[in-house]
Amino acid sequence: MSTIERLASSESFASFVDSEVNLSGVSDTLSEIIEENRNLKDQLEIKKHNAELILADLDTQKNQLVQKEIEQANLLAQTRANEATFQAMKAETTSQKSALEEEQQKILQDLARQYNATNITAGDPSKGGYPYSGQCPAAKLNGTQYGDRWGMYICECVSYAAWKVYSTYGYMPNWAGRGNANQWLANARAAGYTVTSTPKAGAVGISMAGVWGHAVWVEAVSGNRVYISQYNARNAATGYLPGQYSEQWVDQGMYTYIYFGG
Repeated sequence: MSTIERLASSESFASFVDSEVNLSGVSDTLSEIIEENRNLKDQLEIKKHNAELILADLDTQKNQLVQKEIEQANLLAQTRANEATFQAMKAETTSQKSALEEEQQKILQDLARQYNATNITAGDPSKGGYPYSGQCPAAKLNGTQYGDRWGMYICECVSYAAWKVYSTYGYMPNWAGRGNANQWLANARAAGYTVTSTPKAGAVGISMAGVWGHAVWVEAVSGNRVYISQYNARNAATGYLPGQYSEQWVDQGMYTYIYFGG
């Protein structure tokens, strides 16, 4: 209604004034509501924009997560493939090692015959004071070998020889990584120890035969014969088992000797 129409329809001027006051108040309220709605709309636009940014970020994170899951799946597949390859290589290496050990033992037995080995005896496994004798030959038979303090595998010939040197002279070099018996002569020369073909009691005898060679401890010398003690030389006295203690007489030419005690 226009102002004239409102005036004409009013019963009195007072009612007209009241009506105009009410109408003005309603107009002000509507203006406030409109302004509030405008502000709410602006806030909603901002929130909508922020929500769109969050959704975009979530999409990015989702894509990154999917990519990581793909990478993890590929890595797992590669790991499984590598594990299978490793196990196959391990089985092949173990088989080759067993074959080499058998070949090594046959060579030692042939050498023992060639150098007139006699009086072969298994002896007491703790003989010689070897501190790991209680673990032999189990440490070898169960597929796991453990190292001694000088870098040798326990129950092997070199570990026993290293113990004899240490217990006799109070010191034995750590030759980890180069401790095969056929490496001892070069190690000894490099360390300044005497290496000779002449045996004496308290020396280490080294045979270079086979894949790894063989180390023994010289207990006594008689003429051109030496009485030795050793570990891991399979023979009739030890039931041809690995990691066993034995003693025997052999011709001195079977070994080259290292004097650790001067």
